[in-house]
Amino acid sequence: MIVVYKRLKDSDVQRRVIQGPSVFVPEAEEWLHQFSWHGCDAKDKTRMIPGFDKFQQLAVIPDQFYYNVKEVRTLDDTMITVKLMIFYELKDVLKMLDTTQDPIADMINAVCSDVIAFSGRITFEDFLKQTHRLSELKSYSQLLQRADRIGYTIQKVVFRGYHASEQLQVMQSSAIESRTQLRLNVEIEEQKQKLADLKITKEQERAKLVQEMEKEKQDHKQKMSVLKQTHDLEIRNLEQQQGLQVRSLMTKAKLDLKNAEDTYNAEYLKTLKDVDIDVTAYLVSQMSPPADEEIQMVTKTFNTTF
Repeated sequence: MIVVYKRLKDSDVQRRVIQGPSVFVPEAEEWLHQFSWHGCDAKDKTRMIPGFDKFQQLAVIPDQFYYNVKEVRTLDDTMITVKLMIFYELKDVLKMLDTTQDPIADMINAVCSDVIAFSGRITFEDFLKQTHRLSELKSYSQLLQRADRIGYTIQKVVFRGYHASEQLQVMQSSAIESRTQLRLNVEIEEQKQKLADLKITKEQERAKLVQEMEKEKQDHKQKMSVLKQTHDLEIRNLEQQQGLQVRSLMTKAKLDLKNAEDTYNAEYLKTLKDVDIDVTAYLVSQMSPPADEEIQMVTKTFNTTF
């Protein structure tokens, strides 16, 4: 894309934008717009040099650049350098031509303001804990507003790290090592405590299991004893019932036999009576005769002397 200016007869200037790819040959009264922006130093990609990037053909594809925001001071007066990478895209060429001569410089100034504002409210310790916020677009309000005002959109900002003085780096490394050692000690102690708690818990569970097993064993014995007593009682009751039934049957049988004998004797006596036999005499003859003699036996003891 190129921007062409043409001088008119009334001393006015006409501007038009030509989108490539195409072949353009300027006329006598026409000239191309010469862009002069901040450009990346060939030896240091994070260093931007004013007016270093000069060109006439404007690229409209998404692009990015590295930049280090230097001399950033935190709330506790710690001086650091914040390393960023900014991704941007040109959306409105005419707005860009009307509002800025160097959009890269505008973006650099805006992002520096955002980083300084972000770091100036927190201590260096808090900065280390909140570095993830420097990769969030919501932390760059001035950059987003300025980019929109000059026809650009910011796609994302990547936090690439930070740099501090060597003395601070040594102090920080020592502090990190101390914190890491303390954290390791805490973790080791926590592991020991967890292991001790686990042992106590397992011992308690084992003791509880033994108690439950012993209780189940005693309950089983008691249940078996109750079942045995119940079984023995049922057997005794059954034996008693069977004995009663047997005695009842025997008594009934004896009564039936006695009744049968009485019936037979009655019929027999009736038969005797029918044939003119004296029943009384017959009954007397059937009775045992009374005893008319008594025999007494006496044992006599003899004393023999030698």
